[in-house]
Amino acid sequence: SYLDIPISNNKNIIVNHCNYKLDTFMEESRKLWNSKLPIQTKYHLNQMCQTGKLAYYMKGVFCGGTIVPRDLPKIVETDAAIEQLYPQPLHDIPPILKTLPYQFGGLNITSLQDLAVITFVGTRFREGLRPVGYEHLCITHEESKHSHKIREKYFINKLMIEPTLRYRIGKTESFSLMTVCLQRPPSTSKQYMTDKEFTVLVDQLYGLDHSDAHWKNFNRCPLHRDKKCTLDHILVCQRATQLQTIRCHNAVCQYIYRQLKRNPEIKNMKMESYSEHQKDLKTLGSKNKRGDIVFNIGSTQHTLDIVITAAKKNASERQDPMERQYTRKLRLYGKEPNVYPIVLSVSGNIHPKSWKHLSSLGLTIANFRDIQHLIFKYTTYKIQ
Repeated sequence: SYLDIPISNNKNIIVNHCNYKLDTFMEESRKLWNSKLPIQTKYHLNQMCQTGKLAYYMKGVFCGGTIVPRDLPKIVETDAAIEQLYPQPLHDIPPILKTLPYQFGGLNITSLQDLAVITFVGTRFREGLRPVGYEHLCITHEESKHSHKIREKYFINKLMIEPTLRYRIGKTESFSLMTVCLQRPPSTSKQYMTDKEFTVLVDQLYGLDHSDAHWKNFNRCPLHRDKKCTLDHILVCQRATQLQTIRCHNAVCQYIYRQLKRNPEIKNMKMESYSEHQKDLKTLGSKNKRGDIVFNIGSTQHTLDIVITAAKKNASERQDPMERQYTRKLRLYGKEPNVYPIVLSVSGNIHPKSWKHLSSLGLTIANFRDIQHLIFKYTTYKIQ
């Protein structure tokens, strides 16, 4: 072997070396997932170290053309064993959603089977050879130079086979924003997540409910005896969670306010203030509305109204709750120009128009990640 890559024309020698490597990978994974590190830390270590090392190894194994993925049945066995090591919040996510890339709303924990096929296909196409059994992926030689292009086409093909997941192909922009907290390891203290916060993030993204771990198996809301104490009810139960809802809203408003102060074009910025248009309505005794953040760009006054919704779309509803909130906020301000609702959800999502406006004001993806963390932090307080 050279740099731990087996070099031989004998298929049995390479397969035995791969099996040894998979056993080593399994042992390292067991040590990682059984450690006492926070789930967020273990998740990112697995992404950066474990998967990265094995991807490098497989590129070397498949480049010789001696073996193909189906020659390594131990991969399936190792995948099943690793699945049992994941902490409960990750273990409960359906396998297909666990392996999908971030842009399709997945957790990006690539299974060894997927990793082997993607690596094999990429190696074949880069060498100008035909990957037998995977010709349907239709990857050009130019695309094969970029690993993310190969992964994207591979998973699009998997999504097309699943009718219930096919819609994710057209929502890459939305899912890329929703999974911002997962895509990079924390770079500041604000971005570190406790296990409870990470669990809330997973629950919101994948429709799970681990709230009974916090509520010690209470099956009824303490304030609404006729309501089951599910995560969905906890998040909309105003009597129990109104204080944390207000605190979350205020924390997000203050964060956006501090970021906007860095923009030299923004002047006369105030929080919890009336715009000139709303002041005139107030003077006339008409219905008026106070904005969360009011500021001037040049001679034009702008108003931001921030809302964080916990509502989820019911089967009987035609309109998405975030779209409904966006329309409702605009209606409250009447025909006033330059009013921009900033509609966020407890799942970490944001209305496309809201994000477009925040981006135009200078907020970045890193800022949105901080906002998401604030939402998950106070959502955890709600559950507690």
